[in-house]
Amino acid sequence: MSADPASSKDDRRVEMIPVVDRWLRSLTPAEYEAFFNFAKVNFSIVEIFLYAKFNRYDGPLVDLEKWVNRRFKKLNKHKLMIDEIEELKNDIDFTRNMVQRGEVRFDVGMSRLTMLEKELRGHIESTEKVSKVLDRRTLMLTGADRVLREMEATFGDDPHVGPALESVAQAVWARLTMET
Repeated sequence: MSADPASSKDDRRVEMIPVVDRWLRSLTPAEYEAFFNFAKVNFSIVEIFLYAKFNRYDGPLVDLEKWVNRRFKKLNKHKLMIDEIEELKNDIDFTRNMVQRGEVRFDVGMSRLTMLEKELRGHIESTEKVSKVLDRRTLMLTGADRVLREMEATFGDDPHVGPALESVAQAVWARLTMET
């Protein structure tokens, strides 16, 4: 893939979104490549948006989300887990009804119900853990973004501090994404 967004095959096939396109053209090839790769593998539009903001994106989340969704097929793991929970609940109801109607032996039906209920509890617990981790990570990145924005608003005009803040922002982003 070319580091220049204007010459990318993906950009020619997909309708451009002006605010995102302008921002992408303002990036250095290394910044563009890093952002493109991050957006490609990350499932959270909020984290992609925060990463873009760290790289001076000032457009709306909605436009960036359109850009991401048009270029990368994202698997919604949370929805998938919720759908599996619903399917397990339906299986439990179906099995319970079969036991009540006498269509399966009571001991076999109860054993199956016990197994399904245990699996359901595991899915619910896993979904809650994933949600908590994603929420924690997003809150940390949002907080870091806010602090860096406030520092930039306060000290960004100083020619000695501005470039240092830019470097700090990149380092903070890299560290937080690796640690969380």
